[in-house]
Amino acid sequence: MRINNFIAKTGLCSRRKADILISEGKIKLNGKVVTQLGLKIDPVKNVVEYKSKVLRLKEKYTYIILNKPKGCITTVKDERGRKTVLDLLPQHLRKKRLFPVGRLDKDTTGLLILTDDGELANKLMHPRSSVEKTYMVMLEKPFQKEDREKLLEGIKDEGELLKPKSVKLKNSKRVELVLTEGKKREIKRMFRALGYNIEEIKRTKYAFLILRGVKEGEHRELTEREIEHLQNL
Repeated sequence: MRINNFIAKTGLCSRRKADILISEGKIKLNGKVVTQLGLKIDPVKNVVEYKSKVLRLKEKYTYIILNKPKGCITTVKDERGRKTVLDLLPQHLRKKRLFPVGRLDKDTTGLLILTDDGELANKLMHPRSSVEKTYMVMLEKPFQKEDREKLLEGIKDEGELLKPKSVKLKNSKRVELVLTEGKKREIKRMFRALGYNIEEIKRTKYAFLILRGVKEGEHRELTEREIEHLQNL
């Protein structure tokens, strides 16, 4: 395993950042400073240090995206026996104690991340991260163009200011929203305040992740590059 890849897999930083640390002489291998990029090591036999701290490979976590259908509850277990997003997964994944990153309402469909990496999940859900989530909203009646500005200015509801980052009209009844906060029923509350009923909400994008090739009710595991990108958001 190349030393920069090893460092990245310990969770210290990305491979690119690891190369910088190596070239700056901040990494030790078996007690000696190394500056050679691309050096191969044995994670079992060799000892890699950064600031006198021995680096160890992180536990192998699982990261998947699920195309959530309507009617599923975004939770690990439902006391009322309703179908949850975990029920859509095969048995070997259900054994891994995965949990959803954030939530989608029962009738909201689309992209949902599930993982057993609590540190990354907390980072993505923290308000400071401001991760962009894109939604397609289907309305019962045509959307009035003047209401776009009202949404962008922010809607006050129940003492909260609900404000999307962007609003795009896709056709007369279909609106694309980008949100960076995770306030409860935020989309429904915004449109309700403007006099609209919603027929359908679908999350189409989470940060850079999209649902291409993942059918409703199905899932796929994230690639190493996607995981690294999420960790560096």
